[in-house]
Amino acid sequence: MTKRFIIIALVLVLACGALFVSCKPDPVKDNKAIGKWEGEVWVPEAGEEGEYFNIEMTVKDDKTFEGIIDAELEAKFTGTWTATSINKGTLKFDVVEELELPELTFYADDTNLIAYDAKEGGEAIVLIRIPHNK
Repeated sequence: MTKRFIIIALVLVLACGALFVSCKPDPVKDNKAIGKWEGEVWVPEAGEEGEYFNIEMTVKDDKTFEGIIDAELEAKFTGTWTATSINKGTLKFDVVEELELPELTFYADDTNLIAYDAKEGGEAIVLIRIPHNK
């Protein structure tokens, strides 16, 4: 009787452990950054003292992103991202026309994506989620 109880208890513990592991969110697949974003970005090299430009960015679930800074100028960019949790990670820019962008750390929730240079500091880029039907 005791052996049977121990075996049943062990099976239940293993089943519960497997259930909890399978419920853990995937930092990439479930990442809050995935989606379309818009906002403004400060470009210090623009004009005499720098200038703000509109930015649109799409973060994809295949760990890539793409976007455009100011549709009139068509400064396109692409890159890859990594996740450290479901709402944190880094953005690494591959191609940025005429701009130098460092690797940025990001935090995302249901409405905002905030990207900043964790090493150098400076002004953060705050983007707002574009609704699916827009």
